[in-house]
Amino acid sequence: MINSSFLPNHNRYGFPHIFRNLSYIVIDELHAYRGAFGSHLSNVLRRIIRICRYHNNSPRFLCSSATIANPRELAENICHSEFILISKDGSPAPEKELLFFQPPLVGQKETFLRRSVRNEMIRILPVLVKSVLRFIAFCRSRKDTEIVTKECKDRLERSRHSSNQIAGYRGGYTPIERRKIENNLLEGKITGVVSTNALELGIDIGALEFVVMGGFPGTRASFWQQLGRAGRKEKKAYAVLILDNRPIDQFIGMNPDWLIDNESENAVIDKNNLYIQMAHIRAAAAELPLTIDDITFFPDLGEVLPLLEEIGEIKDTDNSYYWSGDTSPAHEISLRNITNETVKIINKNENRTLTTIDLLQAKFELYPGAIYLHETVQYHCVKLDLETKEALVETADSNYFTDPHVTTNIDILVEHEAKVLGKVDLYFGDIKVVRINNGYKMIQFGTHTNLGYEALVEPLYDELDTEGCWIALPERVQLVLQGITDEGGADPYFKGIVHALQACAEMQVMATFSDIRGDTFVYGQNQTVAVLLYDQYLGGLGFAEKVFEKFEKIQDQAILLVKNCPCESGCPTCVKDYRVDKAVIIWALENFFSESTPPENISLNVSQNKDEIRNLSTLCTLDDLEGKWEEVVSTMSDNKFYGHAIFNIVKRTSLTDKALVLYLSNELESILNKEDVVDRLRDSLAKVIDIPARMTLTLKYVKNLDSDKNIRKIKRHLQSKG
Repeated sequence: MINSSFLPNHNRYGFPHIFRNLSYIVIDELHAYRGAFGSHLSNVLRRIIRICRYHNNSPRFLCSSATIANPRELAENICHSEFILISKDGSPAPEKELLFFQPPLVGQKETFLRRSVRNEMIRILPVLVKSVLRFIAFCRSRKDTEIVTKECKDRLERSRHSSNQIAGYRGGYTPIERRKIENNLLEGKITGVVSTNALELGIDIGALEFVVMGGFPGTRASFWQQLGRAGRKEKKAYAVLILDNRPIDQFIGMNPDWLIDNESENAVIDKNNLYIQMAHIRAAAAELPLTIDDITFFPDLGEVLPLLEEIGEIKDTDNSYYWSGDTSPAHEISLRNITNETVKIINKNENRTLTTIDLLQAKFELYPGAIYLHETVQYHCVKLDLETKEALVETADSNYFTDPHVTTNIDILVEHEAKVLGKVDLYFGDIKVVRINNGYKMIQFGTHTNLGYEALVEPLYDELDTEGCWIALPERVQLVLQGITDEGGADPYFKGIVHALQACAEMQVMATFSDIRGDTFVYGQNQTVAVLLYDQYLGGLGFAEKVFEKFEKIQDQAILLVKNCPCESGCPTCVKDYRVDKAVIIWALENFFSESTPPENISLNVSQNKDEIRNLSTLCTLDDLEGKWEEVVSTMSDNKFYGHAIFNIVKRTSLTDKALVLYLSNELESILNKEDVVDRLRDSLAKVIDIPARMTLTLKYVKNLDSDKNIRKIKRHLQSKG
């Protein structure tokens, strides 16, 4: 409302009176404003302060938060003002009894898993209703909220109890529906509510006796907020944390003191993220002409103004910059994301819009052939049109879901910081991540059997310029892992290291899975395998930088996580894959700081030297290349050789007397048509193919009219967004 209504109309509809007389701006639950959301709020408040000064006013800020480690720092970053911290807690603190509930193991001994949190909630909540214990239960997704509510109602009806004693609560309900549920809970007309984190903050729902958390909510801050929903009338309250089959939940189960005794995390924002700042500079120009003095509010104004002038969105008149664009820039801002590009999902059967999702999400969930679930109903994606930003789906009744086959290419743009920790080199800097969706697997419901693979006619690309922290693995660790001859080879072991480090990084930097992603890539001229953790936001928001600062703690926690997992030899919780021997992962993580002998009883071939491991040129000759191309690409992917993702999307190959020719889509020409890139690609191929020294590598690009249109659109988008 402030972003798209109050500020754009500050000189109309009575708003001047508000901005002239505004004394206080109050921000409750400050810790909720972190990541992209907090970074956007910081820039919205820059615009508020600017407009208030125009109306000869300077309001003061009051903020409250009980559950972060850096409230003053966060308040000053968001509100651009100095704060006095009042830390004495005068709120009532009734006794609470916290139960950690570990779901039982199910399945075979070799491939056991814990029963799902959702199933445990469906068993527990009807018991609370029958016992007339007033409760709130938290689920981590809208879908789980709906399923748990429905299944609980069904169980209550089957046992001849009123199903009206439990209700669901989530985003997407109308304000009237939500208010009715809140009042019914407050007045005791219903016994319990199943909610997303929408009821975590600020709404008075009365005195509750029980809180059920369906998995750790992601941060200690959210945990304490959810716990605080019960026992508000100075009576003893109870809470149950059902531990999910995720690394962080199982870590808490083994180390509950980590959750209870430690203070909440630091909330991270980046108020000067270039992409977010640019969106708000555009909005500010439409609200009030910009001048050079506005650099007080927007540090990157000097870089942004010339670009906006060049593309015709602003005009310079007497050294003031006036908005001249065709759109309302404030309405284009998505406050919870860095970009506002979304895709409409249209039900072809009924010709109506089901919902909208983020463009990036669409590329990896709504590709042609994908099975998409919406409110438990299956839909088959018929078409994804990136120009109109629409996905056509039709109802389906399949026995499988789909999983995209994604390859990643990582390029280091700028190295900002580096340090040596034990035997590892640690780096922080700007990176470019190109993720390519080549096709999808069909996975059977229930058994999770792979039913087959379908390649996409046109692979889908996503390019992200962001910040990352990467760790060059010690040579001994790299050689041992690459010498593993078990099923799956080295790749699952590298991914196991990423899995453990990413889980513990999330714990340390107040991040969730949507904030940080992990991967491996080949780094530097020595072709060293490196583990990468990076921000999943354009420009980065500071998570990777925190990982760089706290890496020693993250590594220590990762070792504890894998060591203390109750599985015998390795599982999806601790090392992501049953094929991975967790003893090897523990050894690898410990060898970041001190060298030791690899564990016994694993299939290793460590006698190979570095050159032997990397030189696989006996795989095939150029004469055999056509028949063995898929094997070549697979080998390069397994060993994470430079450019492996690019080779995966080669359309065809050919040979001349002097060159090996690879044919690629023309949209790749701008990033591949560089001499050093081609040379490195040839060096990678030479590790797998016996290429004569006289032969060169040539890249040719196949024209694609649709692709050309997309490239032009992307260029226009980048110009408009910076």
